[in-house]
Amino acid sequence: MSPWKQMLILAVLAGGGFGVWQFVTDDGKNADAAIRQAPLEIPVVVEPVRVGVASETVDAIGTSRANEAVALTTEVQGTIESIEFENGATVDAGDVIVTLDADEAEADLASAEAALYNSQRLVERALTLLGSSSISQAQVDQLQAGLAAVEADVAAATARLADTKVTAPFGGTLGIRQVSLGALVSPGDLIVTLDDLSLIKVDFAIPEVLLSQVAPGLPVMVTSDAFPDHVFEGEIQTIGTRVDPVNRTIAAVAVLENSDGFLRPGMFLTVRVTLDVRSDALLISEEALVPQGERQFVYVVGDGKAERREIMIGARYDGDVEIASGLEEGDMVVIRGVQRLRDGAPVSAEVEQPAAPVADS
Repeated sequence: MSPWKQMLILAVLAGGGFGVWQFVTDDGKNADAAIRQAPLEIPVVVEPVRVGVASETVDAIGTSRANEAVALTTEVQGTIESIEFENGATVDAGDVIVTLDADEAEADLASAEAALYNSQRLVERALTLLGSSSISQAQVDQLQAGLAAVEADVAAATARLADTKVTAPFGGTLGIRQVSLGALVSPGDLIVTLDDLSLIKVDFAIPEVLLSQVAPGLPVMVTSDAFPDHVFEGEIQTIGTRVDPVNRTIAAVAVLENSDGFLRPGMFLTVRVTLDVRSDALLISEEALVPQGERQFVYVVGDGKAERREIMIGARYDGDVEIASGLEEGDMVVIRGVQRLRDGAPVSAEVEQPAAPVADS
């Protein structure tokens, strides 16, 4: 074969190879373009905006005290003759707690009663003689005044005798005895404490900025580290009249039922005051929020695409947040997969119904 023919054949083969390479290369470019023009859907999990009950609350630290409390003592000096109670006993109003030696008081009363009897006879005789002019009206008046004085002496002696018995002023639970039989006690000496534990009062303070929202009758929930699984319910009984100028708080008192006897005076308690309850609040899971600075956004899914929407939020709860504006009931918001989303991105949504449709604080 001549050199010219060999060169012609090589030229034809080279041209054909170039054409095939060019075809393959163009096909690859077209495939890449097709892939870029059809973006993949991003899988996300969504949930509907729901209507539920939302409670606005404020927490405070409180200290418990008995509904009524007193340190029992005696009003007169004397020796304890009998002790009528056991430590920790429950008593009713009027029950005798201790009795003091009453010999002297009984003698004083007997003397006063004798003087009263004599004075009464003198007045009766004088009134009889007054009609016969054997005695003057002034003498009768003097005898009647003496009778009134003796009657007062009898009343005082009777009261002193009653003071030898120390009684419960109200029903409640006694504490630990502080005296012994035969002990000499004086006014002010502690005999035993008495507490009415059927109700427990809780003293706490609230910020002055909440003064317009707090009023007697608002419900409270109280917890104690001593009983972590128990919630004590009650209500605000009293709001103080003055704001503390140092810490800008106002004193408040809540009252709780304590029929089970769990709570005792002096306990450290956490008080949660319910300021407002809204039964038509819009709620979503807190994980749907996409914060940017002080602004809050969510992604709303519709027609297979994610829409980035700014919202205003209200109170936060355990895992939920209240929506003040920007969403409506039934809107589908993304709760998982938000990190990969952008406004207008196509999505493949899986709906998750919330387990708890009602939010509680």
